[in-house]
Amino acid sequence: MAFFYYLLYYWSMDSFNWEYALTHGEEWLCCEVGFERQKPFGGRPEKNRNYSEGDRFEVFQHIQCAEAELAAARLLGYSEFYPHYNTFKDVLDIPGFEVRYSRSTDKTNGHRLRYAKIDDSSVNTPYILMIGGPEVRTKRSREEGYPVEPYKAIGWIYSDQIKNSKYDNWPYSGFSVPAEDLRSMDELLAIRAHNLSL
Repeated sequence: MAFFYYLLYYWSMDSFNWEYALTHGEEWLCCEVGFERQKPFGGRPEKNRNYSEGDRFEVFQHIQCAEAELAAARLLGYSEFYPHYNTFKDVLDIPGFEVRYSRSTDKTNGHRLRYAKIDDSSVNTPYILMIGGPEVRTKRSREEGYPVEPYKAIGWIYSDQIKNSKYDNWPYSGFSVPAEDLRSMDELLAIRAHNLSL
């Protein structure tokens, strides 16, 4: 029922820009989640897929991903969802969806949704691409209430559509879909509303 109230709110907006800024409490929770996701691998380079920048970077990356997942969940009307610690890909990032995050600070060819072949599943799952959020260290204004930089959902695609030869271009054994090939977030919300009405 809460989701349908959310839909009424969404459809009442003249321009819904698919952005969500975490609360300070949500941001702190994601810091904890990021640490816990890295904890089993901490101080053990041989256990990490990428240890070139050490545990600090890995924790930060996990924090960003947890924040993106939480922002996506809020945008889809999941008001009670919080990210989990699981990093073994046997649980979806949020119920019914996977989330990928793309930083702008190191992108020369635009934002892309990445899909590792080791994450492959027989279930055709919607993947959402999130951008934005706190990417670099900045000073927040006390007078403005220490505003948190918002995350933005820029599109989505089914996993079966990702597994296409034209996207088989990611050097780390996976697929990479450019943002312009993603589907509209408005369409995804309509699909979710339809599925809940069945």
